[in-house]
Amino acid sequence: MRRHVSWCVAAAAVCLLVAGCVRLPDLGSALLPDPALERAVREAIGKPSERLAPSDLVGLTTLDASGLGITDIEGLQYGVDLTTLLLGSNIESGTRNRIQDIAPLRALANLEILSIDDNDVSDLAPLAEMTKLRQLFASGNDIERIDSLESLTELELLTLGRNRIADLRPLAGLHALAILQLRDNRAVDLAPLAGLVRLEYLSLFGNDIVEIAPLAGLLNLVILYLEDNRITDIAALAGLRALRHLGLSGNLIHDITPLAANTGLGDGAKVDLRCNRLDARPGSPDAALVSHLIQRGAVVQW
Repeated sequence: MRRHVSWCVAAAAVCLLVAGCVRLPDLGSALLPDPALERAVREAIGKPSERLAPSDLVGLTTLDASGLGITDIEGLQYGVDLTTLLLGSNIESGTRNRIQDIAPLRALANLEILSIDDNDVSDLAPLAEMTKLRQLFASGNDIERIDSLESLTELELLTLGRNRIADLRPLAGLHALAILQLRDNRAVDLAPLAGLVRLEYLSLFGNDIVEIAPLAGLLNLVILYLEDNRITDIAALAGLRALRHLGLSGNLIHDITPLAANTGLGDGAKVDLRCNRLDARPGSPDAALVSHLIQRGAVVQW
């Protein structure tokens, strides 16, 4: 009887396997399917040849896999102790990765620094729970929506240049930001940035901006790039006395009186006013104001 029962159990198990109800582990599959990523991880953990197991990635805190041609980051979810992860382009070699899906990063709750610059990422949702993240480099992707970033309130540095972002509202609560790079996007409304009073560096080069009044309260700004927009009125800049680098070229500015009123623009401060609607003729009001800035020590291009 016992032998009959055992045979029945074995037969049932075989049936389940054949039917696909139970999946045995694929012992032949690689932990890291992307060979370039596997090489980077092996080098980082000092395991050149033996078979990798999930436990091998535990304890790894830093991984630089920049510009290796990586397309698949499956397996990185086991690196739960990672605090720094670099998956962007390699500036020295000029090479890049081609990552689209960053879902495996969802498990990396300890990340503080993440670079995914110059990939093919469009969905940032896997980053939404990374509440320890302090620096995020995500320029040069296919990002349009940034809703997932609104919970990352520890961010101090954020680069999102060369994407397709128009709506900046998810940034409104990121009050720890000191550096924000948004060049070459589709931003129009800067109101969400009005409360980011810790900002020291702000790049909005190459957007669709007309109105910059929301920037008037960002008194800690040292570097501000507003080139290649459609700005006409720069009154908001009169009180930003910490400015040392100001880029305004390629706009529709016709009155630079607010710059003369800004007493901080002197003593080596750099101001770029090229390609605007200014009167460069000797003796013109604009020429007189530029001369005034230069006499204060500012370096002016116009």
